[in-house]
Amino acid sequence: MTRAETTIEHILQNLEVLNREVRELRIYVDERFRQFEAKIEARLNALETAMRIEFRLLWAANFAIIGILAKGFHWI
Repeated sequence: MTRAETTIEHILQNLEVLNREVRELRIYVDERFRQFEAKIEARLNALETAMRIEFRLLWAANFAIIGILAKGFHWI
C-alpha cells in the first residue's frame, strides 16, 4: 500500500507542477500575443498613413496631368 500511495503522491505532485507550468505558459503566450498585436497595429497604422499620402499624391498628379492636357488643347 505504501508504494501505491507514494506513486499516487508523485503523480499528484507532477500534476501540480504541470498545472503551474501551463499557467506560466499561458501568461507568457498572452503577453507575447499582446506585443505582437501592438506591433501589427503600429505597422497597419503606418501603412494606412502611407497609403493616404500616396492616394493624395495620385490625385494631385491626375489633376496636374489634366491641367497640362487642358492647357495643351487650349481649353484653359
